Amino acid sequence: MRKRTSFGLTAVLIVCLGLLTYIGHTFSAEKKGQGTAKDYTELLDYTCEFLNAGEQGYGEDTYVYHVPLPKEAYTGQYLAVFSHHQNIRVWIDDKEVYRLQHMEGRNAFGKSPGIRWNFIGLLEEDMGKEAVIYVTSPYEDSVKSPVSIFMGDKSAICTGIIREEFAAYAIGISILAVGIVLMLIGIYAYSKIRQVSDLFYLGMFAIFLSVWLLNERRATKLIFSGNLFCSYISYISLMLLPMSFILYVREQFNNKEHSSWKILFSCCLIQSVGTVILQIFNIRDLRETLVTTHIMIVAVLLLLLYHLIKEIVTVGFSNRMKVTLFGLLSCVVAGIADIIFYYNSAGGATRIAAAVVFLIWLTGCGAFAVRRTYRMWKRAKLAKHYEELAYHDQLTGLYNRTAYEEFVNGVNVEKSSCVIVMFDLNDLKKCNDVYGHEAGDNYIVLCAKMISQVFEDIGTCCRIGGDEFCVIIEERNLPRCEKALKELDKKVEEINTQNREYEVHIAYGYAIFDKELDKELSDTRSRADANMYQMKFAMKEELRQAQEK
Repeated sequence: MRKRTSFGLTAVLIVCLGLLTYIGHTFSAEKKGQGTAKDYTELLDYTCEFLNAGEQGYGEDTYVYHVPLPKEAYTGQYLAVFSHHQNIRVWIDDKEVYRLQHMEGRNAFGKSPGIRWNFIGLLEEDMGKEAVIYVTSPYEDSVKSPVSIFMGDKSAICTGIIREEFAAYAIGISILAVGIVLMLIGIYAYSKIRQVSDLFYLGMFAIFLSVWLLNERRATKLIFSGNLFCSYISYISLMLLPMSFILYVREQFNNKEHSSWKILFSCCLIQSVGTVILQIFNIRDLRETLVTTHIMIVAVLLLLLYHLIKEIVTVGFSNRMKVTLFGLLSCVVAGIADIIFYYNSAGGATRIAAAVVFLIWLTGCGAFAVRRTYRMWKRAKLAKHYEELAYHDQLTGLYNRTAYEEFVNGVNVEKSSCVIVMFDLNDLKKCNDVYGHEAGDNYIVLCAKMISQVFEDIGTCCRIGGDEFCVIIEERNLPRCEKALKELDKKVEEINTQNREYEVHIAYGYAIFDKELDKELSDTRSRADANMYQMKFAMKEELRQAQEK
């Protein structure tokens, strides 16, 4: 399941990033206004009325805010209106001073201008008059969603909003930092032990959660004002949360391969793909399908409760289970509370409390996961060490006879076109007798290094005896083999020109697997051995003749 689910989540993420990139690049809205005390205040002394479509000539449901402006005049005063997927028109003294209107046919995605700040510059003659704000929206709940109205210096408004949301921002950025660290550790762990760590999935969940939390803050809209990208990335990150949560949480249970995990992950994947398709073809906005995302989140939390209960019944209360139970139950409560308050009120304080719970849980789970991954890495490192000892020659570092036998047994002789090259070190016994065994070991290491250097790119090098070496070339490539042997001869000549106590001589011979001559590769090796001994005897005879002269 891991490869398919990871691929599915990655594919959805790539599509969503492409969607957001296109939204950010193409979005535009009609906006016009007038304009220019280092203080601000939130205006609460206003009246509002709701007008149904058709009343007083209005073509759609409209909320009308009547906001009395103070008589005091300051240079650079602004009226700031924070809107949620709402079209805004502001009139002062029967004059339209500001308009934010979704441009039909200009934006491929979205039916509204998104969630944003609207800054209306006020003139001195506007003071003491009444500002009338007309609010419409393609979404029924957004029409009735109250706007926030501030007045004062623009920089003071921005600074004040950021100051108010500093704690929430700090929590969101902390979650983002934890997620990035966990993902990096997970990627590093995979490169070392070749096993996907739950750290990666936990880090992915933390990043999606932080992106959603940060984009829900009013201060974020000050930074990305006028771009629908910021509004939609919240929905996409929230949509991806259940899948990353499933991938992490199921690793904490003994029954991680239970079909319910796969089924619910598939449902979340289908829901994500379906909502993106509906958005692309402008059938339903991501905001209009938000309820399906909430259903998936609730389904994941309910499945989590089911497996928690089942784990307790079958396994019991271990120390690890107690920690897991407390952390996951906290996530269940925080997640459900956030959804309930979303549909009933703004829930700002509740959302911050839920974010704190998730930050504590992520930090704790991350610490446990890092420790567990470290233990896995140590075991893998120890296993690799034992494997090195089992399949590698300790003196030369080449594969040993055990590895050679496995290579040979693993070759399909029906399809084989292998080339076997055998090597023998001349006068090794003489080197041991005259110069000592340390010199003999150096002789072996030196020859092994030269053989490995010229053949490592085309074949597998093995030491199969005291002074015997073998190279298995799995493809029939005689030109490269002969070129490598010539390069080996050249290296031997260069070594022997140096001022050394003893000369180095390597005899070799090769043979190609032939179905008519060989039943198995050992027969090919025997023929290569025979060719090697011919060269060995020829080299000794040449040396004897040279000494007689």
